[in-house]
Amino acid sequence: MFPFWTGPAQQEEFLSSLDDKVRLLQGHVFAPSTRLTYASQRKLYLQFCILAGLSPVPLSPINACRYIAFLSQKLAYNSIKQYINVVRIMHLETGHGNPFHNSWHIDTLLKGAKRVLGSSRKQKLPITPDILRQMFILVDFSSPLEVTFWASCLVAFFSFFRKSNLLVTNLESFNPDLHLCRRDASFSLDGVTLAVRWSKTIQYRQRILHIPLPRIQGSPLCPSQALILALRLCNAPPSAPLFTYTTPKGWLPLTGHTFQCKLHSFLTRLNIDPSDYSGHSFRRGGASFALECGLPTEVIKAQGDWASSAYESYINPSWGMRKQLAATLGAHIK
Repeated sequence: MFPFWTGPAQQEEFLSSLDDKVRLLQGHVFAPSTRLTYASQRKLYLQFCILAGLSPVPLSPINACRYIAFLSQKLAYNSIKQYINVVRIMHLETGHGNPFHNSWHIDTLLKGAKRVLGSSRKQKLPITPDILRQMFILVDFSSPLEVTFWASCLVAFFSFFRKSNLLVTNLESFNPDLHLCRRDASFSLDGVTLAVRWSKTIQYRQRILHIPLPRIQGSPLCPSQALILALRLCNAPPSAPLFTYTTPKGWLPLTGHTFQCKLHSFLTRLNIDPSDYSGHSFRRGGASFALECGLPTEVIKAQGDWASSAYESYINPSWGMRKQLAATLGAHIK
């Protein structure tokens, strides 16, 4: 019950507690990964302001154009569009208008940047079952780290997960209420089901996404068996990150950085250029392989938790599929 009357001291305490709550809620507007991205973009903008001798807010139209020119020296066109967004946010946060909104000069400048820089993005190549088989030969199954890494590769391939769904940045950033835990893996004779409580499309705990992974009897590419082995080798609690490994000092989570380093090492040993691959290569490779298996695109979209048609850019029909298409078209010509 709230009191009907309070004195100045009680009012100040009441308002101060609400201000603390405001700061708490404002601190959770953006997902942790988004906050890190914005921090990096904000840093570059502040660097520009220091070099130009400007106050960050408000930004005049001419200096907005200059900032776009500054970004064009370092970034691709699509990245420029992302980087100016944080400037917009900084202005709105301080009660100023968006300096990039409804400006003929800025719209035409961006069009020129698109023409000069191009708008295409270099996509990472897909990881294929053949690459996975080659990687399997290199796995040191006496190493808890490599066993966990291998399990994460197979889960990533068959789930089409984003790397942020599978791995954490560090143990301090891990939240067992959001991120995948060991307790979120349920095993059966058919394989394993993962319960996902947070993703790029599940930001507000509005649903739990259950992703099934197969059991492939006798195959080195079985994600269920690989995950079982990884879990058995690490004596971590059920609330620990799903992908953890044992060290002499205790268990550690497999981080995104460690995953990328191991992937780089494996591909280098296979004489494959590692710069063409990343964590997203498993997402793209798994979705492309599903297409080759004849699975409907709506099922692929659901498995990969795509909320829009963006999944279409990940699906990569193989050369064999394209040749089959051409042959089918030819066969139907009278």
